[in-house]
Amino acid sequence: RRCNNNNNNSNSSNSDAESKHMDDIDLGERIEILNEYHTKSVYNHTCRGLFEKHKLLFSFRMCVKKLMEEDNKINAEQYLFFLKGGVILNREQCNIAENVNADWLPAKAWDNVYCLSAQFSEIFGDLMDSINQNGRAWKQWYLDAQPELQRFPGDWDNKLDDFQRIIVLRCLRPDRVLFAVKQFISNNLGSNFVQPPSLNLDTIYTDSTCFTPIIFILSSGSDPTQQLLSLADKLN
Repeated sequence: RRCNNNNNNSNSSNSDAESKHMDDIDLGERIEILNEYHTKSVYNHTCRGLFEKHKLLFSFRMCVKKLMEEDNKINAEQYLFFLKGGVILNREQCNIAENVNADWLPAKAWDNVYCLSAQFSEIFGDLMDSINQNGRAWKQWYLDAQPELQRFPGDWDNKLDDFQRIIVLRCLRPDRVLFAVKQFISNNLGSNFVQPPSLNLDTIYTDSTCFTPIIFILSSGSDPTQQLLSLADKLN
């Protein structure tokens, strides 16, 4: 009986300590912890059903949704421009400045810069003039092997946020957007969201039921047979 009383007192003390610890944590911090856990859990579970090439796209969509709807850091119209790029329907009616750097800057890139500066003139209105007037500096940035890591010529780094920088990169060097997006996701969601979880059949099997079976949809070269046999041996 004395032993039981000691156990009860110990459990009560532990409960009081846990309660005090929870009281010390701010409500906003609790919500943030829950949101982070939920976001990571959704990512991990969804990645199970995606091909490798689609996992980064899913991470980027989660990142944009969070920054656009929760943090209000991404403009919806700018996001649409990032997705579609610039489209010139009637070139004759557009007052497009001459591309004086045509020897290194493709016409398609210049068209994108024009559309960007025309649609969002309050932010990018001076971009065309900047490229024409500072052609040497912009050429050096354009020809860099990793332009997404370099500073923009002039004062553009102070004018643009991280997503707007990616939009400019999309206009001028679309081949480097994938690398910039990875860094963008890592900075805003965490590096775990650009490193998809490896296949863990133990965890997947634990989550499965007779109504939720495990189905393998394989691409060329994929073969989980050995992992499946190892799990079967482990579980007898």
